[in-house]
Amino acid sequence: HEMERRLALLSDERAVVKTLQEWPESKVEALREIVGRRRELTELLLALDCTAWEPRPNIHDELQRTIDALGRVQPQVEWYTRSMDEMSRRWKTHTLLFDFKILDDIRHASVPMAKHAMRLYLTAHERWKTSVKIDATSTKKVRDGLESSLRFAFRCHQFAEGFDEEASSLFAGVHEAIANMDTRAGS
Repeated sequence: HEMERRLALLSDERAVVKTLQEWPESKVEALREIVGRRRELTELLLALDCTAWEPRPNIHDELQRTIDALGRVQPQVEWYTRSMDEMSRRWKTHTLLFDFKILDDIRHASVPMAKHAMRLYLTAHERWKTSVKIDATSTKKVRDGLESSLRFAFRCHQFAEGFDEEASSLFAGVHEAIANMDTRAGS
């Protein structure tokens, strides 16, 4: 009842509970940190969900958005990867555990982004191949887009530590499309 008496006198509950000897303030702070870290990691995971995005007006902008999203998320995931042992040790002193498996989920979320980027430019390549009028400008745009999507996909491959079968097939398709464009340009 001592706590209730003090709470009735004051309006700042945190200041009151800190004065109680048995109050586990450091454990409460660790719990708050864990909740904040979980929320931040969940937001990073959601930021890579390209299926939830509104489509951009052109494929170049769409590709740039995927590149930018990974660019924002990747450094944070790398920081968490470097810091997770220290955080786990600190939280373990309060018998609190944190499942860092979400970092793997975030890494693997880059694979659908790579597929999205490669599909964009494979579709553009198919349209280019069947176009009645093939000019140097459209050829350069499609080839540059294929190269950019290939580079981005490789970044995603490194970040995710691998591709699934579909992503590997798309990667090979983009590589082949570039080679075909080079062969056609050389003719």
